Amino acid sequence: MKGILMLIYAVIGSLGMVLIRLGGSKSSLSFKQSSINMSINITLLVGFLFYIASFLLCLIILQKLNLVYFSAISYGITFIITSILSYILLGEVVSGIQYLGVGLIIMGVVIISFSKKNNI
Repeated sequence: MKGILMLIYAVIGSLGMVLIRLGGSKSSLSFKQSSINMSINITLLVGFLFYIASFLLCLIILQKLNLVYFSAISYGITFIITSILSYILLGEVVSGIQYLGVGLIIMGVVIISFSKKNNI
């Protein structure tokens, strides 16, 4: 159950970041004399909502898991999911060295998961 919550956290957090990036490029913020003009599109707003939801889910998960374990696993998974979503939705290219980094992250996640199960 905790693993599923961490995966959900990583997916909605990653999706939130990518949507904020996607929507932010189509939004504007300007300061003129004594006024602020802001244009926010729906993509940016949905991205904020996903990101807020991931924060709230993080609060729930932190009550159940060790912080070091949670942060290592969730940040690694979040990075991998964000890389995939950035490639699909933003067209960002992942370099060979970044693929190597993702591979190392996956290895680290597996090691941390194994050590937690065996109380190492």
